[in-house]
Parts: sequence; C-alpha cells; structure tokens
Amino acid sequence: MKVIETRFDGYNFRSRLEARYAVFFKYLRTPYEYEKEGYKLNGGLYLPDFFLPEVSLRNERYKSQAGFENGVWFEAKGRSHTDKEFKLCEMLGEYTRIPVILCEGLPDYTNSLKMFEFWPSWDQGMCFMKCFRCNKIKIEFLESSYSNCSFCGHDEDSMWEHSDILSAEINAKSARFEHGVSP
Repeated sequence: MKVIETRFDGYNFRSRLEARYAVFFKYLRTPYEYEKEGYKLNGGLYLPDFFLPEVSLRNERYKSQAGFENGVWFEAKGRSHTDKEFKLCEMLGEYTRIPVILCEGLPDYTNSLKMFEFWPSWDQGMCFMKCFRCNKIKIEFLESSYSNCSFCGHDEDSMWEHSDILSAEINAKSARFEHGVSP
C-alpha cells in the first residue's frame, strides 16, 4: 500500500502520519524541523522525520549523566519498526549525541507502549508531557514518579494529561488535508 504525500505548514510530508505529527507539534506550539538533515551511517542512509529543538528527554540530571545534546530526533512509523530501523536510530543517536524517539501510530498518550527511546538507552512506555507551570515539553515515562519538569523543577502528576497535549492529539487525529483544507 502506498502512503499519501501531504502538504501542511509549508512542508511536503511523505505520509499523512508525518503530517498528523506536524499538526500535533503545531498545536503544542513546539517548533519542529522536518527532515532537517540526512546522515550516512554504517547501516545505510538515514533521514530522520523530525528534529524537535525545544523538547527535552527525561530530566536534566539524566541528560548530563548520559552526555547528550539539546533537542530530540523523532521518527513516526505507521507500523512496527524493523531491526534495521532500530539499528539506524541507535547509530543516529550515537553519531549526533541527540536522543532518538520512535513512535508507532498516531499521537496518543494511551499508546505509550508504542513510543520507544533508542538512544542514549533503549526503553519504551514514553509519552509527551507539558509542564503546568512553564509550559515546556518533554518526553518521559508514562508514570507519575517521572512527572517533575526538566526545566523549572515543578512537580505535578498527570503532565501527560495537560489540556494542550490532549487538544493537540485530537486535532492531529481529526486533521483533514483533502482539497487544500488546512487543520
């Protein structure tokens, strides 16, 4: 089955799923860069879908221990990832020193088991969170014990249920792109 290329926000996305994530990021008011840079890695050529320069992975302590840079690479898949994609995500993170997240399916915090961290370590059960105080976005485990803000230190449960995240998910899922309609 061939995916449908979709134009949105000045970009030609290779799939509707990528365009839906762009809608999600736009409604969250978080900057994104689509297909920012391609890389030649040992496993082949790799062009990550998104770079999210203002999104953090986990917290600052974890970041300094792992020694990675600001921002997050984000890869959207409409199916389960392959072993080759797994390796490419790992190699991308090692090469750029930027965390790599891969999500299978639509933006939805209840889909957290389909959101994987590939570098600096491997894990799953991740989701987007938004701080209720400073409004910064991070990607973290879907557990209340990880709900402190990476930026301002605010500690509050349910940051994954921030109304902006839920609204962005709804808008991304319901976006219509046919006949020049803009979400």
